Formats: sequence, structure tokens, C-alpha cells
Amino acid sequence: KQRNKMKIPKQCKIEKAVSKDKCREAMMNVLIDTKDTQAKAIATNGKILAIVPIETDATDKLGGERLINKKTIIEARKQGGIISLNGAAVLQNGEVYPVRDDLNFPNWRKVIPDEQKETYTSVRFDAKLLFELAQAIGAENHVVTLRIPGTPRQPLVIDEPKTGGKGILMPVRM
Repeated sequence: KQRNKMKIPKQCKIEKAVSKDKCREAMMNVLIDTKDTQAKAIATNGKILAIVPIETDATDKLGGERLINKKTIIEARKQGGIISLNGAAVLQNGEVYPVRDDLNFPNWRKVIPDEQKETYTSVRFDAKLLFELAQAIGAENHVVTLRIPGTPRQPLVIDEPKTGGKGILMPVRM
């Protein structure tokens, strides 16, 4: 029986948030954090942060925090998403990938907003449509300004200052 196994949901492509900057070696990996009651996989490139709950076996102790490279995540997904952590990351087919404990991952908890102190309005929109709209209005480097409406049922207004383009994205029904 494989011990210390974990599973990242197949639809979560957390490796998309990993840094490509070789000067940020720790951020070129995914942090597996089992310190809290809910184990998590965390990735950041310094501009985005992705946190994905992961399944772990209740009898196994994964030992706090470990860094695994994004290739491990990609290959594990092809095999059902299960990774065994026993000094190294071992996939279901027996492939072994190193686990890094010599790098310091940034303190990701510091950037999580305190939802007890801050007020949020929830708005749902289709990210693919937002991306297509950004392209349609000529957004430079795919960067747009979102004007969030006062109520979540109003459309989202997207401004592109360089081209003067404007987009309207209808909200997704809740």
C-alpha cells in the first residue's frame, strides 16, 4: 500500500499559476501544505495565487510543507492525480520526482484578504468570455480594467485605455 498519498482534483491545473522566472526557484514549484485541517496545493508567480484543496488519507501524515515541481502535477493528472509522498513524489506508475525542502516558498497566507474585515460583492462571469472580450477590444498584454457594478446582476464593464475599447460582459446567473 502506498503511504502518504494525496490527490489534486483533475480539473484543477494549479501548475498554470507557477512562476517561470528562474530567479524565483521556490515559486517554480507547487507547495503542498498540510498544516491546516484542509490540506492544500498552492502556486504563485507573484501576480496570481492559486490555492486548491487536496484530498489526503486521514491516517497519513504528509509532514507540513513540501515543494513539488509542476511536471509532477502534470504527469500525476494523466494517471488519475494520485501522488505518494515518501521522501520523494511517486506517481501511480512508479515514476519518481524529487521533493524540495531546501527552498523557502513565500508566505502565501499574508496575501489572503481577511474576509472578516473586508466587504466583498460576489460577481460571477465566464473567464473565457472575459479573455475573448479583452482580445476583441485590443487589450495590451491581455490586461483590462474591470468596473464592478454596485449590484451583482449588472453587466461588468471592461475598459481598455490605450485603444479606447470598451467591453460589456453579462453576469452569469447564480
